Amino acid sequence: AAASCSVALIVVSRHPFDCPCLDSRGKPSQLSRRASLYDAFKDVTERLTAHQDCDAGTSSAIATRCPAGHQMTARITREIIGAWVGYGAGRCFRCMTKVAMKHGYYRCGECHVSLCMSCYRAKAEASDLSRRDVSLMILPGPGDILLTGPCVSVTHVILMSTAMKLNVEHRDTLKIPEDQELYECGSVESTPFYPMDCIIRGHLSRKQYFFRRDPFEGTVYLVGLRAWDSKSSPIAIAPLYCKFVFHPFGRSCSTAFDMDTFQEAMCASEHPGSWSNLTALKAVFSKSGILDASQFLDAKARALLLPRLRDRWARGHICSSVAIEVWQRYFEMLHGVKAAAAFAGGGSGTEERQEALDAAAVADILRWMPLKADLATPSRLVKALTACHWCLRDDLPLAPCCSVAAIPAVEMPGGPSSVAPVTLLARGASGGLTAVGERSRKGEVTAEEGTTAEIEIHCVV
Repeated sequence: AAASCSVALIVVSRHPFDCPCLDSRGKPSQLSRRASLYDAFKDVTERLTAHQDCDAGTSSAIATRCPAGHQMTARITREIIGAWVGYGAGRCFRCMTKVAMKHGYYRCGECHVSLCMSCYRAKAEASDLSRRDVSLMILPGPGDILLTGPCVSVTHVILMSTAMKLNVEHRDTLKIPEDQELYECGSVESTPFYPMDCIIRGHLSRKQYFFRRDPFEGTVYLVGLRAWDSKSSPIAIAPLYCKFVFHPFGRSCSTAFDMDTFQEAMCASEHPGSWSNLTALKAVFSKSGILDASQFLDAKARALLLPRLRDRWARGHICSSVAIEVWQRYFEMLHGVKAAAAFAGGGSGTEERQEALDAAAVADILRWMPLKADLATPSRLVKALTACHWCLRDDLPLAPCCSVAAIPAVEMPGGPSSVAPVTLLARGASGGLTAVGERSRKGEVTAEEGTTAEIEIHCVV
C-alpha cells in the first residue's frame, strides 16, 4: 500500500496543474518537481518497513528503498568522466542539500531519486534492527572493503585483512590531536604506487594502515602506513578520506563468516598477476563488468561459469580485482570443503556431485559477488555489492552500551558456548577513547581499576 501510494504521489507531482512553478514550455520547473518529490519521499519513507528477503534468509534492515519501493544502491564517483560531466551530482530528495560525490550516496536508477549519506545514516540509526546489529558493525574487519579518494575521479579499493583496533602507541608519531582517535588495520591491495610488489614481482601488497577518526562525526582519514609485520614506526602521509563497504555475513545476514577459509582465500590470491594499465582501460570502457544472474538459471550453466571466473583471476589486475578474486575464491573454497566431505566415501556419481558443488559455489558468487574480476571498476563494485545487501558507510559509528553486562553475546563458529571477544572502551572528557577492560571468548569480563558505572562504555568486536 505504501509503494502504491508513493507511485501515485510521484505521478501527480509531475502534472503541470499541480505545480505552481512552470517553465517557458508550460511544464513543471525542475525546482518544483524536486520539492514535490521531496514531500512524497519524506512522507512515504517513514512508512516503509525493513525489507525481508525470504529466499535468501536475509534481513536487510540497512537496505534503503525509494518512495516507489525500489531498492536503492550506493554510488560513488564514476571513473574518468565523473569529474567532467558531474556524474552522480544532484540533490538529496530528503534534505534537499547537494550531494557531495566524494562521500558517496544512495540512488534509485528507476526513479532517479538520490539519498545523501547523512540521511542514510539517520534512517539506519532510526531502525530498531540497525541498533541491534550496529554493535557488530562499529569497526571493519577481514573481508570489508576500504575506499580512499577519489583522486580526480578514481577511487582506490583496498581489502581489509585483519580487524581494525585502537592504537595508542603511535599517536605522537602521527601527530594525532587529543580529541581524535587512532586505529590500525592490516590490508591487501594491488596498486601501481607500489611498483616493486604489484608490478615487478607481480603479487599483492600487504600493508598496515593507520586511521584517524573524529569521535563526534565518525569520519575517518588514512594518515599513516608501514610494512606488514614491521615493528618500526609508521610513516605519516597526507590524510586520505575513507569510506567503507561492510559485508553482510554475521551482521544483517544469518550466514556465518568463516575466518579460516577467508584467510586461505587471501593466501591463494597472493600471486594473481601484475597490475595492468591495459586491464584498467578495458574496465573503464567496458559495459559488462557485472554478472547477470538471469543468464545462469540452471545448475549446468552455473558450473560452466566457474572455470571462466578462474581465468579472469589470472589476468592483469586493478585495485578492485583483489576484493572480487578473494571473495570468489572464498565461496569456491567453502564448497570445496563440502566436496571433500562428500567424496570421502568414494562411490559413483563423482562428476555429478562435483558439478553440483561448483554450481552451488557460483550461486553464492552470483548472490554476493556478481562481478568480473578484470572488468569491474570501483564504481561498479560499490553499485553491485550494495544491491547484494552490502553496506556503504562514510563513517565508523560506535554503539554505546549502558553497562558491561549489557554487551551482547554473539555466537561464534566455535560453538554456542563461545562469544565474540570485545575490548571495552571509555570516552574521556576530551572525547578520546581509552581501553578500560575486555571480555574473553568465554564471556569473562575484566575491568581496570577505577572503572565506574557512570562512564560511557563502548564495545569493539
